[in-house]
Amino acid sequence: MIATEIGYRAGPGADPEQADYGPRIIKYLESHGISWVAWVFDPDWEPAMIGSWDTYSLTEMGKFFSDAMQGKVR
Repeated sequence: MIATEIGYRAGPGADPEQADYGPRIIKYLESHGISWVAWVFDPDWEPAMIGSWDTYSLTEMGKFFSDAMQGKVR
């Protein structure tokens, strides 16, 4: 099984009740042996994981998923 296109709004303007969504969903999926892929790599589709095509700078959500893919989130 695989969960696809997971993402969330982070940072200013984000719903404070969903502030811990990223860690919660990763913990749930991985504890149940479910593979996952993060939301689309595009600065124009919300919630964006990168800030622009020029710099590829990660947004707060992009940084979270980058860390999660490297096993830095548990």
